[in-house]
Amino acid sequence: MNINNRGENLGVVNSIQLEKKVVMVFGGSRGIGKAIVDDLTKEGCIVESVSKTTTNTDIASKHDIAFALQSVFEKHQRIDYVVVTAAEFCKSDIKDLVDDDIDNIIDVNLKSNVYIARDSYKYLRKTKGQLILFASSSISRGRAGYGLYSATKSAIANLSEAIADEWKEDEIRVNCISPSRTKTEMREKYFGIENEESLLSPKTISKIVIETLCSNKTGEVISIKLN
Repeated sequence: MNINNRGENLGVVNSIQLEKKVVMVFGGSRGIGKAIVDDLTKEGCIVESVSKTTTNTDIASKHDIAFALQSVFEKHQRIDYVVVTAAEFCKSDIKDLVDDDIDNIIDVNLKSNVYIARDSYKYLRKTKGQLILFASSSISRGRAGYGLYSATKSAIANLSEAIADEWKEDEIRVNCISPSRTKTEMREKYFGIENEESLLSPKTISKIVIETLCSNKTGEVISIKLN
């Protein structure tokens, strides 16, 4: 595994530092998000997983996002970390995309991250917490068949860097995880069964997320690739 793009030397996990921290994971019902939820729970965090299947939260709805954040805050009186793994993929040439597909990908992959960041600010400012967004290795180059997905993920990398600058004085850290191809249900749906040796595991990504939460880094786009 290779970790680069300003993400070297993240450090080790400090379980004491994580214990009793309240973490919201948007998209925590499957894939990378589920791995993060499971591992953070083992580290002693109080984890609230938010998704359409588990909490009936529509990630594309700014009203659902605001309600979810407020509900968790009222329940625990704090939010320390917010992690956004939810994403939508559509394998199609641009000329063949219908309006609903375009709206859905942009709403889920980009606009939702903006809403989550905006509405998380007041909670993370109180705890001097951290926001983690997810890009993808496809940010390096747009590829035929999923150009809109690549475009939204590239936007997330830039968005996270900008927010990190904006929130620096408030001591809120913002980082972006950018993994290469990972073995998830969503990937299998669109690409079928692949050689597992060519794919990262969700557990590997989860480990880097937890190390990032324990680090002092902000404004980083952390690329994770197989050697």
